[in-house]
Amino acid sequence: MVVDIPLALIKTAAVTGIGLLWANLTVKAFQIAWHIISTSPEKEEIWPMKKMVVCEQCQKHFLDDGNELEQKMFLCEVCRDLY
Repeated sequence: MVVDIPLALIKTAAVTGIGLLWANLTVKAFQIAWHIISTSPEKEEIWPMKKMVVCEQCQKHFLDDGNELEQKMFLCEVCRDLY
């Protein structure tokens, strides 16, 4: 019986590559399934979207927290404390 060594190596590499790919996908599928099973909706909190605004006094950028002064000005915490 004659064995073609280069052809056997190519076939072995192909089968090994397919096996590793299959194992990797199986592990990822189990991780996703475990995440879905172990995560309950009560634990997750939805944070409101915040946007970047510019302080009208000092011109610094900050996250808008929805708090405006009576003058309807966007002020950062430092400038808000001054007024």
